[in-house]
Amino acid sequence: MNRTGRLSHRWRSTSSLRVLSVLAVALLVSGASASLCVWRSPDTDIAEMFDAGSYKTVFEDIDDARQLKIEEQLGAELDPDETQFKFFPVFQGDEQVGTVMTHVGKGQFGAIEVVVAAVDTDSGPVVKAVRIQRDREKAKQALRSSEFLGQFQGKGVDEPFVVGEDLEPAAEGADVASQAVATAVRKLLVVYDEFYGKGEPSDGTREPAETRVQGVEGPSGELEPGGPSPAAPRSSFRSSPGTLEPSNPRTLSQ
Repeated sequence: MNRTGRLSHRWRSTSSLRVLSVLAVALLVSGASASLCVWRSPDTDIAEMFDAGSYKTVFEDIDDARQLKIEEQLGAELDPDETQFKFFPVFQGDEQVGTVMTHVGKGQFGAIEVVVAAVDTDSGPVVKAVRIQRDREKAKQALRSSEFLGQFQGKGVDEPFVVGEDLEPAAEGADVASQAVATAVRKLLVVYDEFYGKGEPSDGTREPAETRVQGVEGPSGELEPGGPSPAAPRSSFRSSPGTLEPSNPRTLSQ
């Protein structure tokens, strides 16, 4: 092979590597809507959103019937990997004062990790507060501002959650990121309403929350084996980071 041929071959190889790199990044970003998202700062978030409290971790599987109901209310399909959602009931003493949920949305420049606190009202669940854990957006500060996130407070499942309609963007040029946050918040609220709303569930029954705990959340945020069977007493729950052992709850305060 002459010098020109070698250079041409090298250029094609380099070009192919660049294309593969771009595709790899695109795949990572496209998978950024995974329902299981680590709650990175529970102590800080609970102190800011509820003043103080304790929490536990509950995993809920999405069966076909619930998926259809959720998608009908959302007006959009769930992502292929959204087969399970994670809830963090927050307690002050023996009273549940709210629930925290996490989700990853796809912003303009990558994943946006969203934390949502919801509370129950007579008309259904509403947003108490929203936080951003991580993002790669240019309007990072604006996206975390009280001016933008404060717009979600008090919103319920029947509201549009549409930037330019009932929400203002965090900043000029941040419409995509702002809508990603809004979509994540609305999705979590709709899913929460399906599992824990005041209305009767489709099968006419509702189990106590503790019987729905399916496992223990480890340091990486993944479900570990060793959770209780439905018949196990609450005192047998195994405690690990991000999970409370019900017999000895951890109190969070400022």
